[in-house]
Amino acid sequence: MFATGNEDITGKFLEKWHQSKYMGEVINAAGWVPNQSSFVADIPAFSDVSNELVSPFVKMEPQARFKPSITCWEEIQKIMADSITKAVYGEMSAKAAFAKAEIECNEVLAVQ
Repeated sequence: MFATGNEDITGKFLEKWHQSKYMGEVINAAGWVPNQSSFVADIPAFSDVSNELVSPFVKMEPQARFKPSITCWEEIQKIMADSITKAVYGEMSAKAAFAKAEIECNEVLAVQ
């Protein structure tokens, strides 16, 4: 957080914003699919089984996996998996493996 003198009020805003009853209403109004089970519990529209645009996604939420919406995610994922494997098997130190991964990931992201 930047030292602006507004840290306390900013922190209070973020604590309030990240409550499902506030953030969830924005997600609902925007027509987005909820990405937290607390939104489903607190926002009736998300638990309405007749809501055909949302209910199939809500049912799958417990099995959902995070995946960024960048076109090169699979490449990034492979770079990270390879780096972790090299560190685990002692081919490189963890520090060296992740330093190398950082360079490779940044190269992939730079061309996006």
